[in-house]
Amino acid sequence: MKVFDLHGHQEGLLGPSGANTIPQDVPLQDFNEHGVNASIVCAVGDPKSFGLGDNSFLLVEHQLQQVLRRCDAKSLRAITTSDELDLVWASGKTAIFLGVEGGDFIEDMAMVDRLYAMGVRVLAPVHYSDNQFGTIGFHLDGTGPKSDDGLTKAGVALIAHAQDIGMVIDVAHGSDQMIVDACKVAKKPLLCSHGGLRMSFDSTRFMGETAAHSFRDNGGLLGVWPCLFGKQGVANLDELVDMLLLTIDFLGWDHVGYCTDVNGAPGYLDDYGGVQDTKKVQNALKKRNFKENAMEHYCNSNMIRLLQAWGV
Repeated sequence: MKVFDLHGHQEGLLGPSGANTIPQDVPLQDFNEHGVNASIVCAVGDPKSFGLGDNSFLLVEHQLQQVLRRCDAKSLRAITTSDELDLVWASGKTAIFLGVEGGDFIEDMAMVDRLYAMGVRVLAPVHYSDNQFGTIGFHLDGTGPKSDDGLTKAGVALIAHAQDIGMVIDVAHGSDQMIVDACKVAKKPLLCSHGGLRMSFDSTRFMGETAAHSFRDNGGLLGVWPCLFGKQGVANLDELVDMLLLTIDFLGWDHVGYCTDVNGAPGYLDDYGGVQDTKKVQNALKKRNFKENAMEHYCNSNMIRLLQAWGV
């Protein structure tokens, strides 16, 4: 079964110079052997949040170019449309879509167009700092929103422009109000690449009830985040499956996806180490009697449909 990982980063991105990731980094070229057949690999658009430098287009461009150079490996291929997936998979390679997490560096829509020209097809307006586009739900110090003004006028314009050019908007890390506002203005199903519902785990990193209802009404796709942030998060695979089942009950089978947050996750479950344990998640689902078509929806087809809805 093909597996589409909704969110991750290149190895070494958040390494010694900044926010050290606890799990060991996994080279992109190893994704294929771990059973990941497609992945959204994101540059960080708010490096200042991590002490990695100023929020500049040049730094983001450098990150994206590094990912593209890694895609020269025999096991990877960078693509820009969902139509290319079957061809890449037939060649035995892993397909890489470029993304950007955090729009802090963006000064105008011309910069968004430049990202698109580079191959970026997924953009998360916010990451770990409130910015010109909106407010976040969870800070690096483990605290919740400092304010919750939601989506700004610039954020509304960003979503409209992204819809026009075919760049998926990812509301992961957004505050509840930002998600509610984004769902009101978006005419296409939004992505929340790595997150969850607060009804399954009480953290502002996850969507509260009002945001979750808005996201469901929008028809969005939620990647259920298998991570620990300190003591926040589920403890093991059984709890992860419980969280996934609750999410499916609320959103429906067509609105959940698989994610690892590889090379960016602050921590993982006791019996799960990230992308290299992708098959462990599949086995845990099979033990809960997940049927083949349900697994297909969760592992790849839901994300492919979302890309197609955005014209990607």
